[in-house]
Amino acid sequence: KMGSEGKSIREMARELGRGPSTVSREVRRGLFSAGAAGTAYKPYRDPRLRSASNVADPVYVASWAHRRARGLSTFISGSNAQLLSDELATNLAGRYAQFRVWPLSYAESLALRGLAPGDPAVLRDYLDWGGLPQRFALEPGPETMTYLRDVFASVVLRDIVQRVRARSVAGLEAVIEFAQENLSRVLSPKSLAGYLRASGRALSTDTVYSYLGAMERSLLFQRLRRYDVRGKRVMYRLDKYYATDLGLLASKRIGSGPGPGDKLENAVCVELLARGFDVFTGSAGSGEIDFVAVKDGAPARAGPGGRRAG
Repeated sequence: KMGSEGKSIREMARELGRGPSTVSREVRRGLFSAGAAGTAYKPYRDPRLRSASNVADPVYVASWAHRRARGLSTFISGSNAQLLSDELATNLAGRYAQFRVWPLSYAESLALRGLAPGDPAVLRDYLDWGGLPQRFALEPGPETMTYLRDVFASVVLRDIVQRVRARSVAGLEAVIEFAQENLSRVLSPKSLAGYLRASGRALSTDTVYSYLGAMERSLLFQRLRRYDVRGKRVMYRLDKYYATDLGLLASKRIGSGPGPGDKLENAVCVELLARGFDVFTGSAGSGEIDFVAVKDGAPARAGPGGRRAG
C-alpha cells in the first residue's frame, strides 16, 4: 500500500521501524505484507510453515528452522505421510543426528511399575500388550485395546494409507494381518500376493512390496535380512518381519495370533535393535540361527533358547 502511495524505501522503513535493506529485499521478492497506515509491520510468513501435523513441505520447514535457530538445536519428532522416518537421511544428509525412540523394554516396564522380575503373568502381560508407555496407565482389557486401536489407526491411516495412496485399505490390512500372524517366519511378497489372490483380495506383487516397505518405514514392523555366517555375507532374500510393538498388532488381531515363542523371539529382536545392534536372521550351512547381532563389525549369534556363540 505504501509503495502504491509513492513512498520511498527509506520512508517505508522509517514508518515501519525496519531497516531499509529489509524492506527493499521483501519488496523485490514480493513478500512485503503490511496493514493499514500506522499498524505494526507484519513479516511475511511462508505458507509452507503452517503449524499443522501435515505441512506442505516438512523438509523445507526443517531446513528453515535449522538455518534460523542460531546457537540452538532443532528437534523433529515423529513422522507423517509427507516425511517418513528414513527420508530425513536423504533430505537432511549431514545436517542431523537420528535418535530412535523405542517402546519400553521389559526391564523398563518393570521399573516403571516398581515390579521385580520373575512373575510369569507380568511377562505375559508385556508380550500381549506391548511397551507403549501410555498403556501402563490404563487397565488391561477394553481401555487398553481402545488406546492401541487409536494409535494403530493413526499410524496406518496417516502414514501408510496416505503415503502409498492405497486404493484398498482392506488389502493393506490383510498384508498387515498376514505379517502379524507370521512373525519370525520368512515372508515372500510373491507368495503373499498369491495367498491374497486365493483369498479373494487381488493385490499385485509390486503392491505388496510397496505396502511392506511403507510398514517398515512407518516403524510398524522391523525387517531383518538373512546373514550367512560361513560366507560372511548378507542375503537379499528370505526376509523376516518383526513387530516394533506387539501391543499395536494385538489391537488388530484376528484369530489366535502369534504363539508365546514367537512373541518372545519378537521381544528379543526389538531389544537387540534398541541396544544399537544391526540385527539379521542367520544361517550356518544347514543350521538356523535366530539372530546375528552385529556391533562395531563383530557379530554375535543368538541361537535357540537364547544361547550365545562367538
